[in-house]
Amino acid sequence: MIRSLTSLRGWLIVAVVIFHGTNNYVFAIFTSFAMSMFFMLSGFSLAGKYHFQELDTGGYLSFLKRRLLRIYPLHIILVLLFSLKFLYSQFFQGEDCDHWASLLPQVLLVQSWIPIRRVYFSFNGVAWFLSSIMFCYLCFPMVVRWIRRAGIWRSLLALGGLLAVIMAASSFLSGPPKSWLVYIFPPMRLVDFGVGIAIRLVYDNCRQGKYARLRDISSARAVLAEIGLILAIGAFFTLQYVGVLDRFNSEPFTLSLCALLLLAVSLADGRRTMLQAVVNIAPATWLGHISYEIFMLQLVVLAVTVDLFRICNVQVAAPLWVLLYLIILVAVAFLWNSAQKWFLNHRKEGR
Repeated sequence: MIRSLTSLRGWLIVAVVIFHGTNNYVFAIFTSFAMSMFFMLSGFSLAGKYHFQELDTGGYLSFLKRRLLRIYPLHIILVLLFSLKFLYSQFFQGEDCDHWASLLPQVLLVQSWIPIRRVYFSFNGVAWFLSSIMFCYLCFPMVVRWIRRAGIWRSLLALGGLLAVIMAASSFLSGPPKSWLVYIFPPMRLVDFGVGIAIRLVYDNCRQGKYARLRDISSARAVLAEIGLILAIGAFFTLQYVGVLDRFNSEPFTLSLCALLLLAVSLADGRRTMLQAVVNIAPATWLGHISYEIFMLQLVVLAVTVDLFRICNVQVAAPLWVLLYLIILVAVAFLWNSAQKWFLNHRKEGR
């Protein structure tokens, strides 16, 4: 992954964590933007590693195995931890528990296909992302080959058509069904993922000497383009904040701005630009490397932190509480990431 894109991932994961820790609407807007960007970044990154010109069963299964080894161990451990939490609440605190019907979809990572809020947000609620990204992984070899053969513009047109169909269907819905269709539904996220793949092809073509207008853009024009993009994103967030745009009616704008930001940051790699100066800092890059672990662990660490503060009768100001929560979360995420890397390296050496 390009370093500046890893840094961007680090910035975005902080916004997501703060939203889930505070339920602040400002960060909810950033979170919607971040989720589209995460799917795009996954498509962009994988398209740089795998080409699948000659797709065979062995290569496909090997790809899926690597993806599962990356995401599944932590997921299943968190499902077990939340199961223990629900059992304790049910048998020792006398609370009703309606989560058990959602257990099998969670384990099989198919919860995002079920348009019931208590199913796709059950157990570790953020794991809906894994369900949707797993669908993208299943489709990835076919999609990346199709985009390379069809070309960038034809593939973007087709992805735009799929987006238009989903948004048209959502216009007849409201509330949770609408938010599920435009935010959770795996084919909707495949659009983000596919756009990320297409942008990777633009990036690769520029590196190979094509698209001279993009490759050789002057510094002054690059600065103006970046300023325009930042202003557009800022205006978009403002319009959502004041209620002019609804989060779940504006996914096409979210996707378009994410795509432009991804393109701008990737093409600016290795150049001294304003975006590079803002995005590409060491702490954000480090957080980007463990962003998956941070994302998956945030809710369980949040629950434990809240319980510890309550049991110890500790009360602190909200900003300090958020800071302490972030420190604990990052520490736990780093430890898991390090342990998993050690295990995978040890496993390779043992072969």
